[in-house]
Amino acid sequence: MKNTAVDILGYKEVNKDIKEWFDEECRQLLEQKSKAYQVYLARLTRARAECEEKRKWVIIACRKEKGWVINQQFIAIEEEFKE
Repeated sequence: MKNTAVDILGYKEVNKDIKEWFDEECRQLLEQKSKAYQVYLARLTRARAECEEKRKWVIIACRKEKGWVINQQFIAIEEEFKE
């Protein structure tokens, strides 16, 4: 069945590391979140709010970056299709 699909559709190499949107800003935010989590583990009371806040900001920032990159890819595909 797999061979038939390859015969009909063709074979396309898939890049498993398609994280073009994960840039330096996301990496730095993730490091800050990790540091806040380590403090959170050391002191479970006060650091929890800070850790949760940093976690939320990392998620928001990375989602925005990912969305922007995907949107740019869609725009490029649409422009290519129009030509």
